[in-house]
This record gives sequence, structure tokens and C-alpha cells, in this order.
Amino acid sequence: MVANNAGWIAIRDLQAAVYGPERATGAEFLEGGRPEGGPQSPGLVALARSFGCYAEQVSLPGEVSPALARAFASGLPAVVEVEVERSYPLSGSPAVGWWDVPVPAYLTEQRARYERERAEEQ
Repeated sequence: MVANNAGWIAIRDLQAAVYGPERATGAEFLEGGRPEGGPQSPGLVALARSFGCYAEQVSLPGEVSPALARAFASGLPAVVEVEVERSYPLSGSPAVGWWDVPVPAYLTEQRARYERERAEEQ
């Protein structure tokens, strides 16, 4: 099963939380690289079928279990692509932690909070 949000949306949400929404960049797969192009993703179902796999795409919660049942019943390697929400808060983020988003010194308030929280942890 592939949860497809047409991007690295958890990273986008983490960037927005740390730097502000206007600075989130490079984490969404958009047609033409621009928001007006809309989300873009490879044709995972067509790709899986081209390899001889059972494949289908679903987007509603109630469709997931029946799709998995059909995939198992097929007796083939299978891909069930589930289109998931891209918008916060339904995207499941914000991710927590600072492991992959360094806080630069020019973001003084966020940097001070980060340093304060790290000192409290020790």
C-alpha cells in the first residue's frame, strides 16, 4: 500500500512550522513546479500493472479495506495506492523535532526557543 500525498508533505509542514508558510519549499510535487499546476504524481497504478501486478487507486477511507481484500485475492504482487490529504491539519503533521531543519541565527525567536528546549532536555 502506498499513501500518496503527491509530495513530502510532512517536510513541507515542518518547514512551515519552523520558517513560516511562505518559506516552505521543494516538498510538493506540483505540475510545472507551480501551485497553480496542482499536485502531480507518477501513474503508480499503471506502472504496477506494467510489471504484471494487481493495482488500484482509492481515495476514500471506506475503500481501503475492500481494495486490500481484492489485492490479496488476486494472488499477484499488488499495489494499492491511497490518495491521502495534503492540507494541514488533515495531512497528519506537524512533524516534531529539529533533526532535518536547522534553525538559522537570523530567526532569533525560533532559535532561542530551540536552544531553550534543548537545554531543558539535558
